[in-house]
Amino acid sequence: MGEPWKYWTRVEFASTGHRRKSEVPAVKLFLQKHFPESAGQSKVSDREVQRCLTNWVRAGEEADRQMAQLGLHCYTTNAIEGHCRKFVNQFNQVDFDTLIGLVLQDEFIAEVIASYDPEKSALSTWTKMRIFSHRDVKRFLRLDHGIIKETDWQILCSTSPGALRRILGSERTAYEVGQGGELLQVFKEVYCGPLMAEREKLNQKSRRPYPQPTQQQLMKMALQLPPRPDSGWEDVLNQLRELAKVIRTDRAQPPVPPSARSDLSPEPQQDLLADYRSPCIAKAVSQVIETRLHHLSQGRNGEKKGKQYLNALGLFYCQGASMKDIARMVDLSDQPSVSRLLDRKTLKADISRHLVVCMRGCLDEGIGQGLSSPDRLKAWDQRVSTFLEEDVDKLMRADAKEGYTSQNRQMRTLLAQEICRYVQTVCRQCLKAACQCSG
Repeated sequence: MGEPWKYWTRVEFASTGHRRKSEVPAVKLFLQKHFPESAGQSKVSDREVQRCLTNWVRAGEEADRQMAQLGLHCYTTNAIEGHCRKFVNQFNQVDFDTLIGLVLQDEFIAEVIASYDPEKSALSTWTKMRIFSHRDVKRFLRLDHGIIKETDWQILCSTSPGALRRILGSERTAYEVGQGGELLQVFKEVYCGPLMAEREKLNQKSRRPYPQPTQQQLMKMALQLPPRPDSGWEDVLNQLRELAKVIRTDRAQPPVPPSARSDLSPEPQQDLLADYRSPCIAKAVSQVIETRLHHLSQGRNGEKKGKQYLNALGLFYCQGASMKDIARMVDLSDQPSVSRLLDRKTLKADISRHLVVCMRGCLDEGIGQGLSSPDRLKAWDQRVSTFLEEDVDKLMRADAKEGYTSQNRQMRTLLAQEICRYVQTVCRQCLKAACQCSG
């Protein structure tokens, strides 16, 4: 149960830069009309209210949609304030104004609401997850305060064997480095691999929490590891936690200052990334679209939806067609139906994730393994993730900029060209008679 006022009271920044709370009377009347129990300021069922508001936003009449959107917006601003306040109380050194300033933004709030599923979680829980998975928040906490807001299991899944060797190599013996590498490899095989496959199958986003390995999984890891005196499942759990702690500590170290970078070579430069970018984009695009097609095929009218999806992708990325024209050409009712089918935001987020992993692997193999000094290896590892994130983010922003154009659209980014190339290849191979996008 929750307080009804949160749905009609908005937290925002005033023109002076200070935060303020303001009531939205129209939303208050709307809520009290549909949820009479809120009129007396009594508790309301947050899950029921949030489910109804979300349904109105996505399928209601225009007037109801606007009020419902504002109600969810108000609630999300209060959730942001509450979670940021709790976090600051937990970590006293974190500045509240800086933290909330990173996420109390209309764009971020709109993303939270658009991606929210009331059947899976409460809006407050989802907001918290989005806050602490936000790139700027993670960077602020890590660089300014050495705080890593990731579970041990997420940290281990995101650490490559090469990165682990570099982290352990500066302070551990060769034997200890080998033991850590064996443990990480077994963990990835038993835990990370099946978890990622299941999430891809269910089309779940990487923001969801990583659960602790089950006792059965830990026992399986223990059996696959070389015999050791401490080889029970509880011992394996403790070893994994200790390994994650080492990685977490390393990631929390401040990056190398610019003045110290001149003697650390080689650098991950743009001309070097050019060798890896195109093949990795091709790989990421094929992986993500194939997963999407598989997901669509599992539902009702799966074959038809798969053809509609490929056609819509081709018409958008190859021919620059408008959403209105795409709806007519692929037999959908309206423009929002095309937007939901394409779901470009999720498409690009998934491609970005695969792309960073691919390019990071290429860079590690091509350069990282050639660095012998532990200090240089550590500096390389600290810089390369941020460098790749910025490169991929730039690529996605370019695609978004082209996609905003409603007329005479020409999709020329590397991402658009690769999606177009992939769709045309699939159309020629499998769906030539049905596809309109192969030209």
